[in-house]
Amino acid sequence: MEHQRVREEIGVVTKTWKGFALVEIVPEGSCEGCAAREICRLGMSGKREIEVKNPENAKRGDRVRIAIEYKRSLLASFLLYILPIVFFFIGVGIGEWVWRKESASIVCGFVGFFTTFVLFKVFDQRIKERFLPFIKEIIE
Repeated sequence: MEHQRVREEIGVVTKTWKGFALVEIVPEGSCEGCAAREICRLGMSGKREIEVKNPENAKRGDRVRIAIEYKRSLLASFLLYILPIVFFFIGVGIGEWVWRKESASIVCGFVGFFTTFVLFKVFDQRIKERFLPFIKEIIE
């Protein structure tokens, strides 16, 4: 079996529901180099809250170790940041090909761009199952 590179962090469970949990994490030095640091939901205390899968059935208040595989993290970043741009250009191309007008191609580009977010919503559960970090263990 191939060894997977995994990033781990420690946090406290603040909420749980149907196999998922919200974990509050205190930022570390490694957050400085992370491209996604700006989109982490910051609470009033400056801590990050991350939605994770909860296979360990952690409860509110439990201190847990969460993990995410680097490979899945990179693929999720591609889906979130690159795929909408690709759909935008596909929409522009279709608009230009069908209507041969710049305004129509721009509108089609934005339709393509926003289509990715509709698809993300439609496939939300599958995306969560595949790409969300998970609780690796309950520490205390």
